[in-house]
Amino acid sequence: MLWNATKKSASLNGPAKDYAYDLIEETTKIPENLRYYIDYDAIARDMKINGEIIEIDHDLIVTNANEF
Repeated sequence: MLWNATKKSASLNGPAKDYAYDLIEETTKIPENLRYYIDYDAIARDMKINGEIIEIDHDLIVTNANEF
């Protein structure tokens, strides 16, 4: 991850789905029996719609870390 302190953003390599998965895994305790019901593609789509992340290229995502 590349952190740009002047713009308060982080550049990450990988698809938005993987970012959503990592964010949920690091910030939320999900019971094992519910893990299969989470739609990480939909979470990533919603994050894009809400402006939380911007997918610049297929494998590059820029996030505003202050939003979390």
